[in-house]
Amino acid sequence: MRKNFLKLGALSLLSVCLLTNTSTVHATSKRITIPALGNGYNKSCGAEKRSGDYSYCKAKCNYVKPNANIPDTFENIRVRLCYKDNSGTRHLLSSTNPGSDYDYYVPEDKNYRLCETGGSKKVPIKDDKMNIQYVYFEFCGNSIYHDAKTEVTYNAK
Repeated sequence: MRKNFLKLGALSLLSVCLLTNTSTVHATSKRITIPALGNGYNKSCGAEKRSGDYSYCKAKCNYVKPNANIPDTFENIRVRLCYKDNSGTRHLLSSTNPGSDYDYYVPEDKNYRLCETGGSKKVPIKDDKMNIQYVYFEFCGNSIYHDAKTEVTYNAK
């Protein structure tokens, strides 16, 4: 009798654990290496689906180092968020300057700078673009003279 009671108790506990462990599925983090990140934005990241539950996405610079044979003084890269309209044209999703041009705007705001010694950064999404489902992460180096190799982690949330 005691053995059956213990089995029933263990099964009940397991059932409660399984039922309370259900959660909403959210976007997962991705980690990529960009072998030659220059001073222009790199469009190598594909579309990432957002859950729509957050007003930001997250990005992190795991490391950055120059490709040239120079001292490694590189510490930062930049990130921006974009989306594509129905014609396939990319538009800024993370701009603090609403009139900024997609091709030429380089955000200098601290929200867009990723430091290799820092943690993940929240990259805000413009209020009027919260309904956008797919985001493109674009990364940019800081040197106009030297490309860099970098590894980044990002999450569309």
